[in-house]
Amino acid sequence: MMGRLACGFDLLLWGSGDVSLEDLPPHGSETWQWFISSNPKAMRAPLVADPKTEAAFRMLRCREDDVFVCSYPRCGLSWAHALSWHLLRSNESGQLPFRDATSVVGGKGPVYHDQPPTKWTHRDVSAQARPRLLSGHCAVGRLPPSFLQSKARLVIIDRDPRDVVVSTFFRLKRLGQKFRALECHDARLKELADACEALTLERCYDDFDSQKTSLALGMDDEAHYETRKRSATEDVSELDYGDYYEWHAQYAALSAQLGERVLWLHYEDLSTDPHGVCERVHAFLMNKPATSGKIDAAVRFASFDETAARGDDALRKGVVGDHKIYLSREHWDAVAHQTCRRLGAYDAMRFQVARLVQDVPSALKRVPKSKRKAVKALSAQTRRAPSDSWDLPAPGSTRASSSWFKR
Repeated sequence: MMGRLACGFDLLLWGSGDVSLEDLPPHGSETWQWFISSNPKAMRAPLVADPKTEAAFRMLRCREDDVFVCSYPRCGLSWAHALSWHLLRSNESGQLPFRDATSVVGGKGPVYHDQPPTKWTHRDVSAQARPRLLSGHCAVGRLPPSFLQSKARLVIIDRDPRDVVVSTFFRLKRLGQKFRALECHDARLKELADACEALTLERCYDDFDSQKTSLALGMDDEAHYETRKRSATEDVSELDYGDYYEWHAQYAALSAQLGERVLWLHYEDLSTDPHGVCERVHAFLMNKPATSGKIDAAVRFASFDETAARGDDALRKGVVGDHKIYLSREHWDAVAHQTCRRLGAYDAMRFQVARLVQDVPSALKRVPKSKRKAVKALSAQTRRAPSDSWDLPAPGSTRASSSWFKR
């Protein structure tokens, strides 16, 4: 049986549990060996992590048919995981061999490589039926060393960084309420709850970039570009993911190295054409086309409503372009310039860079000269829904003015 605090984290991560907290004895000593952050840092590191679980993940001996699904926090991991999980576990007609998907490891959602043990542990993940599915946010440097030596495959999903900022903020506000319910077990959880509840959107925006992008980006002159490097005394866990730009740069470089072992997906494509993306995932995982019934069943299984119904509490809206109703155009233009500057050199990130250039043409000059032609061509070809463009406001949207979003 899970300890009281482990059950609490099951409730925190999934929104529901198989047992009631009131029925379990307290075990406050469970947390002493955990990493518990005192600063949310826009989720650039896990807020609560178990170094022992992460160490076991690092020692994993990868099999030839293993599948890793990775994303930066708030970039669509639940979506990509659910699609992959269903395609790997269902038959040709799309039927699963069990009635309740949540009774099987990975059926409710990702079992993170660094999370404290809850209902599912790293041992359960390692003991999965083949092919095993391992999903999480780990940086390239925290992948098992045996991954590179094996033929294991990797699915990556990215997302517009502007939407990631907003999604991260709201996730942290929600987690703050949940950490508050568990603060009696560890004073550090109270400190983390306080930090999450005091968080503002502008602070989250600042924390999102480890180089602390200034709004005075010097958009007309590279010499005026200003950054503030992260302080050496800042609370940074050894399990740090890095910021959005570091994480994607590392995986883009790895993707170029691994070639056909990597499938790179985009959150925006999943939103507009889930069936098409699902067909690509199936072809990548199974090396053959799928039946329409299997694709339909996987898309339905991974849909927002069904994923939420299974208890994955990490979901928020599942929409594209939500950032436009928060902060200012100048904030998001700065993100576009920073993304083009730090990720414009990577072919794997060309989709996101092209979308940003479409909104902020002046950001194209931040892309390395050798890549500008390809980015410009893709930007011209990219079609966007009206609600996902700065040319038209989102239907019924108004610029948020609540004091919640003020510094």
